[in-house]
Amino acid sequence: MGSGSRSAGDCSYIIAAVITAPAMVRLGVPEFAAHMFIFYYAVLSEVSPPTALAPFAAAAMTGGNPYKTTMIAWKYTLPAFLVHSSLL
Repeated sequence: MGSGSRSAGDCSYIIAAVITAPAMVRLGVPEFAAHMFIFYYAVLSEVSPPTALAPFAAAAMTGGNPYKTTMIAWKYTLPAFLVHSSLL
């Protein structure tokens, strides 16, 4: 953060924002809410399977098992998906 480097999360957000935000706004979702919704899932996409880039990078830096690290990360992020989907 703050180093000026871009992460895969930034790319996920940009791609989803360009494709999805205009449609959400046309459907009546406030623009700020649409972008926060997209940002939320762009961040979660970094730790959830099938891509799970963040756990693989963390495992490489620490010498851990990347698959075990991914499953532990998924265990901690799964409630974020479940809570949000139950609110819909």
